[in-house]
Amino acid sequence: MAQRELIRSYLAKAHEKARVALDLCARGEWDDAISRAYYAAYHAAQAALLTEGQRGDTHKGVVMLFGLLLVKTGKLDKKWGKFLSNLKDDREAGDYDALSY
Repeated sequence: MAQRELIRSYLAKAHEKARVALDLCARGEWDDAISRAYYAAYHAAQAALLTEGQRGDTHKGVVMLFGLLLVKTGKLDKKWGKFLSNLKDDREAGDYDALSY
């Protein structure tokens, strides 16, 4: 698959996950909404990394590469790196902790 097509696919997936997250928020399903919001950000981050010729192999790898290649270089504001990292932590809490939100 060509890189542009892969980027478009990641962005389409990010858009769909964000739409589902909003629907879940409207129903008050917070843990699942956070999970879908995280995956929206994760797929958008993968698309952004592809513009740098990189791709994360793990969730931790995506967060790390996003920070190194896009935030630390000044291409994106540091708030976006923090946002992605916090969403990852919140998703894990929602998925695995007995008491989350």
